[in-house]
Amino acid sequence: MRYLPLLDDAQRRAFDHPPKWTAAQRKLYCSVPDWAAQVLGSLVTSHSRGGFVLQVSYFQATGRFFSTDRFRAADGAYVQQRYRLGAVEWARYDKATRFHHRQLILQQFGVAPFEQVEAAVRAQVTHFARQQMNPVAVFRSAVDTLRARRWEVPTYAALAGVVTEAFRTVEQQLTTQLAALLTPAVRQQLDTLFRVLLNN
Repeated sequence: MRYLPLLDDAQRRAFDHPPKWTAAQRKLYCSVPDWAAQVLGSLVTSHSRGGFVLQVSYFQATGRFFSTDRFRAADGAYVQQRYRLGAVEWARYDKATRFHHRQLILQQFGVAPFEQVEAAVRAQVTHFARQQMNPVAVFRSAVDTLRARRWEVPTYAALAGVVTEAFRTVEQQLTTQLAALLTPAVRQQLDTLFRVLLNN
């Protein structure tokens, strides 16, 4: 799908990657809550433990989840040292484990997964599109709403797809309505008006 130009390349990359933390921020966000510390104690492998801590940390900061290839090296190194994980093969933190951790984290934080609220987000975005709001403003408003309502923030592609589809749907509806209003008699009147304007 070709998306509306909602964010530039740099903004898209920033949206789909974990935040860049200072040392103080990293220390703050990588301090996991008590329930997560208990889960951590039940995990066996270093990659599962490290991946879980980073997902909890990133989620606390952004309301989003990230694939292993987007983990920041400085964050991984900090987590390895702080939680005494030893050597970590991050590539072994696979999709199935990440999905399980995502479900657990969403449940514990009381956040609804995006797939459960997508219809509501789509309805809100479509409403804004009908109000002729700027698409970029609609995108940012959707992100704010997701965070405020304790709903998961998806990837840029997923949310941009919802916004783009909403605007295209509204545009199609307006085109259909306009076509229905433009009867042959109305078209003839408009043609006459345009000819008069062009001749003046």
